Amino acid sequence: MTTEQKEIKKEIQQVRKEQKQFHEGINKLKMENEKLKEQYETIVKENSEIKRELADVKGNIEKMEKLTKRNNIVLKGLEMKTNDPEKLKTTINKFIAENIGIEATIKAVNKVGGTTCIVELIDEETKTEIMRNKAKLRNMEIEKIYINEDLTRKDRDKQRQLRIRAQEERGKGNIVKVGYNKLIINEKEWRWNKEKEVLEKKITKN
Repeated sequence: MTTEQKEIKKEIQQVRKEQKQFHEGINKLKMENEKLKEQYETIVKENSEIKRELADVKGNIEKMEKLTKRNNIVLKGLEMKTNDPEKLKTTINKFIAENIGIEATIKAVNKVGGTTCIVELIDEETKTEIMRNKAKLRNMEIEKIYINEDLTRKDRDKQRQLRIRAQEERGKGNIVKVGYNKLIINEKEWRWNKEKEVLEKKITKN
């Protein structure tokens, strides 16, 4: 075998060795890629589970908050200088009886401002009656006093978004009516989607 042939043979062996190393490297990269893929899928799965658990926790908190507020109303505009719980109860009881015509039993009053109180009533039926008849307050000539639901933070955010949208549409010259979880814009109904937390146009089925 000539020197040239020996050199060629040596080069071929070197090429084969490099090819082997190359294939080994490719196989190693494939294995690492599979591991990374598995790790990624695990992370995605864990994130999905965390998001689901978080949504469940938020949902439970919302339910508990609604439960604690189910008998509450918020009274705004009635000036009460006292902070004494019993005097507040007496004042609010008298106001409701004289202006709405309902004899209400108040469990507790939490004053949160000079003219704002959160009032806990004896039961949900009493609250419903007061909310049904609160329009009578419009007849008051001197003071502007309002009674509203004691909303959760999520519901307050929803109402804020509905009010903003209503103002925007009125600014465009549209006729807007605000309802419970909905807006009527130029006689077209838009409803609040609880899952997406957005206002969506109601699809009319023909």
